[in-house]
Amino acid sequence: MKGRHGYSYSGTVIGVGPVATAGLIFFDGQGNVAADYVVSVNGEIIRGSFTGVYTVNPDCTGLIRLDLPVLGLSLNGSFVIINDGQETFFTGNDPGYAITGVTKKITL
Repeated sequence: MKGRHGYSYSGTVIGVGPVATAGLIFFDGQGNVAADYVVSVNGEIIRGSFTGVYTVNPDCTGLIRLDLPVLGLSLNGSFVIINDGQETFFTGNDPGYAITGVTKKITL
């Protein structure tokens, strides 16, 4: 995974409510990721940025950790790369977070 992608994530934070966000995310091809975000958490709008790390396995699956300092937490997920690296499907791996998402590579 390398380059800029558009992303969309949604789901539920158990005990809090629905969560939804969309924006741009950058994968550096070396295992680092960064993005700014605007997220709705149970109707409250929160703005911030995150960084993280990811690993890709030979079968195009992988793991990611996102560090969100404004929210004071780190989230872990799994993904699969599809369409020759043009898209990814994500799911959250942490208890209490039922979140899924997609990314699509941006080509200018």
